[in-house]
Amino acid sequence: MAVIGAGAAGLTAAGMSALLGAKTLLVEQHRLGGDCTWTGCIPSKTLLRVATVAHEMKTAGRFGLPPFEPGLSFAHVMDHVRATRQRVYGSVRYGAQMDLRMKESTPPPLGCSHRSRPLATP
Repeated sequence: MAVIGAGAAGLTAAGMSALLGAKTLLVEQHRLGGDCTWTGCIPSKTLLRVATVAHEMKTAGRFGLPPFEPGLSFAHVMDHVRATRQRVYGSVRYGAQMDLRMKESTPPPLGCSHRSRPLATP
């Protein structure tokens, strides 16, 4: 089975294919994880969580706690976003949910990105 694109759907399809015993090729031009990991879901949900925590700190008086004005630093928030994204990317790339091995020594098939590598079933 050949899967083009290593976003959420492509990773799931390739993982299931390999787990079912099929020879599987996953082709990705850029980075594993797709738009969700790098520019969409993960960064935006992380920013929303930071905003929620800051709001809870400011409105802690509602719960009988002293309110606190957080000193927000955009640079620190973005460091947190990048760290979260890298943690998620690491689980996508090396996670236990997909027991696939990258075959570094096998060249990509003709017409595939130079960064693509075939995935072998265990």
